[in-house]
Amino acid sequence: MYEGVYVATEFPIDLDLVERVEVIRGPGSALYGTDAFLAVINVITKRGSDFQGAEISGSAASRQTFQARATYGDQPEHGPQVLFSGTFYHSLGNHQLYYPEFNSRETNNGYAVDPDGEAARTFFASAQYGDFAFEGVYGSRSKTVPTAPYGTVFNGPRTRTTDAHGYVDAQYDHTLASGWELWGHLAFDQYNYQGTYVIDILGTGVAPFTLNEDFAIGQWFTLAFDVSRVIHEQHHVTLGTEERWNTKQNQENYNLDPYELHLNDRRSSVDASFYAQDEYSVRTNLILMGGLRFDHDSRFGSSFNPRVGMIYNPWKKTTLKILYGQAFRAPNVFEMFYADGVSSKANPYLNPEKIKTAEVVFEQFFTKHTHFTAAGFYNRISDLISEETDPTDGRLQFVNWQKVSGKGLDLELAGKWPSGWQGRLAYTLEDTRDQLTGTRLSNSAKHLAKIDLTAPLIRRRLFASFDSQYLSARQTIDGGRAGAYFVANATIFAPLAVKGLTVSASAYNLFDRRYADPGGPEHQQAALPQDGRTVALKLTYRFGE
Repeated sequence: MYEGVYVATEFPIDLDLVERVEVIRGPGSALYGTDAFLAVINVITKRGSDFQGAEISGSAASRQTFQARATYGDQPEHGPQVLFSGTFYHSLGNHQLYYPEFNSRETNNGYAVDPDGEAARTFFASAQYGDFAFEGVYGSRSKTVPTAPYGTVFNGPRTRTTDAHGYVDAQYDHTLASGWELWGHLAFDQYNYQGTYVIDILGTGVAPFTLNEDFAIGQWFTLAFDVSRVIHEQHHVTLGTEERWNTKQNQENYNLDPYELHLNDRRSSVDASFYAQDEYSVRTNLILMGGLRFDHDSRFGSSFNPRVGMIYNPWKKTTLKILYGQAFRAPNVFEMFYADGVSSKANPYLNPEKIKTAEVVFEQFFTKHTHFTAAGFYNRISDLISEETDPTDGRLQFVNWQKVSGKGLDLELAGKWPSGWQGRLAYTLEDTRDQLTGTRLSNSAKHLAKIDLTAPLIRRRLFASFDSQYLSARQTIDGGRAGAYFVANATIFAPLAVKGLTVSASAYNLFDRRYADPGGPEHQQAALPQDGRTVALKLTYRFGE
């Protein structure tokens, strides 16, 4: 429906269940299809063997925020490895938020009272037995919206959104005696969205107001299959296919009291693809890669996306990578067909975004535990999709921009030692501009710096971690600027403080910095203030330790 990224409590898996996160840099459409635009993020979950019994966890944080989790995992000697977990989250949020754009007597002098609450729940189940793996996930998150977007009533506590996503997934992975590795994947997903927006349809500025109800329902089946094998000891070949049947892509919008229907859109679509990749080991220290994927979308037609690369190790601890790739992102049904009759209108003629990117990466290990990475990149994007206000009627509409170019440099120095010490310094310099006007894109920072450090205060008993991020100023959509900021977080972590019990205490935005992120065209605010300092205490107990 929206094909967005889950970045907050709407993420349907508790992070306590995540083993690691992998980031595959560069465009990945040659293997992964639409949306693999600049990178692919792969979240690897834990298994039952990582728990071997029951575990409970609870945390309390600022702004009356509470979270609780219960997990059971096991790997019996005979039978499937299983994991079951459920998490509940609730927060009242900020008691009061101030927006100067609404500073008038009619809008409570710019103060929104109790506007920031949210609640979420997630459930996770997995099982592995032999070559088979099964997984089921459900997550739901409701959030009160304090910013009065899309012209809704400010300080209206009934304006809220709910996102729910669930899926069941089955995979099969088997290696034949001939050396061919078979992998298959079948999944069913369902997504539901409901938004309730308080609107002043009569323009009186006083209650009673009208409620606008906004809905989206998405259902889709995914079937994927690939085979891979090393041929003649030099070629690692992968061949595969993936199909997705979007059986429901429904959107609805209407006003209550008086009832007025604005949108009742029912759609379905099919995506089919085939891909091939070869990793050719020319020498023991030189690998050439080439991949190509063909996608056919029932709405847009066909797309070919290649990726080629070279990996060269001139010395044992040195790696040089040269990569080139193309990728695309098809517009989603929200961008193409949503229209609420008041503030938004459809654009069924949107084209897919396309990108061509080149990257040179240098990696150097100094010791077994420390390494340095430098990467330079250049991107060219055409038909970038952006939400704009049509000056003829003042309504929002998604349109294809002219070409956009971006170039930059990534630097990272990282180390991790057996004693428990680990650290990372990272810096990115980037410049992304509209090629037609030469102006920088809004919400695009030129400088980004990060520092992470973990130190063992008492070996294997007590750790301290510190991480910080600096982001330079960014342009807002009204031509203004959201100022640069530096935000730091700190945590004290005691694994197995007593038998079976783990304790951690954290402070986020440690120095209570005031900063804001650029808003979108649906907001009156050019920049949206973010939370100040937040503290949290967390206890986790594992039975049988």
